[in-house]
Parts: sequence; structure tokens; C-alpha cells
Amino acid sequence: MSNDEGYSVVESCSLRTFLENLYEDRTFSDINLKIGAETFPVHRVVLGFRSPVFKAMFERDLTQKDIEIYDLEADTLLKLLGYIYTNTVDELNWEHALKLYQAAKEYQIPSLKHKCSIFLKDNVDPLRACSVLLLAYENQDEDLTGFVQEFISDHDTEIIHSDEWKELKRKNFQLAFETLQFLYLKKIEQKT
Repeated sequence: MSNDEGYSVVESCSLRTFLENLYEDRTFSDINLKIGAETFPVHRVVLGFRSPVFKAMFERDLTQKDIEIYDLEADTLLKLLGYIYTNTVDELNWEHALKLYQAAKEYQIPSLKHKCSIFLKDNVDPLRACSVLLLAYENQDEDLTGFVQEFISDHDTEIIHSDEWKELKRKNFQLAFETLQFLYLKKIEQKT
């Protein structure tokens, strides 16, 4: 588009739209993240700006063009990258939320961790409560841990007698004990 003075005027777009286009186009990507045989061309400036972990990774060797990622599955990395570029998560489901929560913690992206936490809270049910409790506890997320303990308190009979609870006791007896203690104290509190 041009104006009367003879110079070009570029239509403006939002930063989000710009980053979405940058992510989808990948023409000027300057580094590749690799998981097995899969390669993800990305822009180090975008990833480094959004994640202190990526920033530190890239600062170690500015000439490196390929970085192996060992701690994520390809579909999780794809969703993580989508969030880094667009600040949105498409088609989030239970499994993705669990994996992305962990990835957000590891790559220090608190806003994504928060979104996943909200999804987990909104979608927890008696069959999934123990897995979320363990995830929250292992990641020292007191808010999510407290929420799930309250949920377990509201569904205690169903959960305490489930195979998931037995598995939780096997994996982390201390957490199961602390949760039972929480339930007991809450019941005493309700009686007084």
C-alpha cells in the first residue's frame, strides 16, 4: 500500500499475529530443536525471551544450530513451542495438560504452568485426582496440591478405596499420609 508522499505503508498487525506467522513460516529460523528423528526449526530470540532455560541453553554456544531435547516427547514440544510463540494452547486435553504442566515447570514458563493448572483443576475427577496430587506435590505446587486435597476430601470414600489411591500410596506413601492427615483434620474442624 502507498500513500500520496510516495513511501510504502505496511499494514500493522498485532504482535501475536506476527509471532504466529513467524512460527508457521519458519523461513528465518536460526536453530533446530531435535527429538529423535523429528526436527523443529525455531527462532532462538523468541525462545530465549520466553524461557530462561532456553536462553541459558542458547547462550552456552551461539554457533550451535541443532539442539537435542531429551526430556520431552515430540507432541509436547510442539504444543510448548506453539504456546511460546502464540501464548495459546490448542486442543488441550488431559494428557497434554499433564505433560505441558511438567514442561512449563522445567522450562520456567509460569504462565503456561498456570494455564495447565487451571485446566487440571477444572477437569479433575475421582479417577484422576491421585495423579494430579502426585504431580502437584512433586512440583512443589502448594496451590494445586491444596486444591486436589480439598477435592479428595469431597470425594474421600470413592477415592480412598480406589486402585489409584493404592498406587499413590505405593509411589509416595508420605504424600498419601499427609493427605489422610489433611482429611482427618478437616473432618474434626467440621465437627467443631
